[in-house]
Amino acid sequence: MKEVKTKMIILSLLGAVIGLLIPPLIHLFGGYSMEWITDGRFFFLQVIGSGLFGALSMGGSAVYDIESWGLLKATLIHYFVTLGAFILASFLLRWFSLDVILYAVAAFTVIYFIIWIIQYSIYKKEVKKMNRNLQEMLHQEK
Repeated sequence: MKEVKTKMIILSLLGAVIGLLIPPLIHLFGGYSMEWITDGRFFFLQVIGSGLFGALSMGGSAVYDIESWGLLKATLIHYFVTLGAFILASFLLRWFSLDVILYAVAAFTVIYFIIWIIQYSIYKKEVKKMNRNLQEMLHQEK
């Protein structure tokens, strides 16, 4: 469990740094002027909020390393943590309007479902391979 906590801290720090890049990218590619940087309070809120969003999103991914949790449980917990952070950041930082946030939640959900299906398929294939290897080892011992 100590390794999971350490990984969570490292990923949270990395996520915070990546999150710091979100406000400039949204404003740059969203067609907004860069004048928002000169508004100190707004800039501070954007940086802190997006940094926290990044920290929660990436740090939360450490739940996948908790061996006693299944893939579904880890995915659902990470989904709700990340989704909650996204919705909170979107509202507080005014990234999107309400109707766009609803589409983003729908897209978010579909993406998580696709990722879960892919991961499930990969794990299922690995388990089959491990079982096949185990059977081969058992037959060799006889």
